[in-house]
Amino acid sequence: MKNIQYLFAFLTIGWLAISCDNDGGDSKIDLEIGAVPDVKKIASTDAFINLIAIGEGEEINFGFTINKALGDVTSMDVVLFYTNSEGTTKATLESGVTTFPKSYTLNQDDLMDLFESLNSPDDFSLGDKLMVTADLHLTDGRVLKILNDDGTANYGQDILNSTRFNVTQTYNVSCPS
Repeated sequence: MKNIQYLFAFLTIGWLAISCDNDGGDSKIDLEIGAVPDVKKIASTDAFINLIAIGEGEEINFGFTINKALGDVTSMDVVLFYTNSEGTTKATLESGVTTFPKSYTLNQDDLMDLFESLNSPDDFSLGDKLMVTADLHLTDGRVLKILNDDGTANYGQDILNSTRFNVTQTYNVSCPS
């Protein structure tokens, strides 16, 4: 009986040792080396889109800078996403930016020119948001989109949680407190 237990233990250890030898390559994650932008709000401009100011005909001004954070970037397309109750719309602010960092200052008229859903101050609503990012053109010819065309993130938690750079900036349509 004792010999059967030894045989069973020997076979189990042998089976476990062989099963750990090769996983068939299924666990290897195929990653690409990419790049990311660094988008920062300009502190001297508005931190959000002031709904009351727009409604009263006052001009708002918000600004941001676009820079290279990581990767071999040849140029960037600065893209904006406006989300309201009807969905998310994408617009390109400028294509082929090659000088970094580059600063932008926009107002409500600029947004109305970029987005078809914004035709008047009445089209801005509480809870809407504007997201700013860039599509990156790399030296090897690839184009990396930080946000998909529907405004969803196209990056992982390591990029999202980075303390070195911000790949997007969000301007909420809100009222001052």
